[in-house]
Amino acid sequence: MNNNEGKIERAMELALSCRRCGSPTDAKFNSKTATWTTYCDCGKIDKHFGEDVDKETNELVKVLPKKKK
Repeated sequence: MNNNEGKIERAMELALSCRRCGSPTDAKFNSKTATWTTYCDCGKIDKHFGEDVDKETNELVKVLPKKKK
């Protein structure tokens, strides 16, 4: 995995993190409705439009620091 793929993966993880407690969530994408459903250990279940998650991921990729080797 190259550095850019790692940044995208990390940004996606942050974009789908819990809005209540901030921890990573289990997420499932529904291609029929183009929405992400997130399930957090704190009990919060949420839905996010796919295009909103994509926009947030793109913005996060821009500001995430590069990993040091």
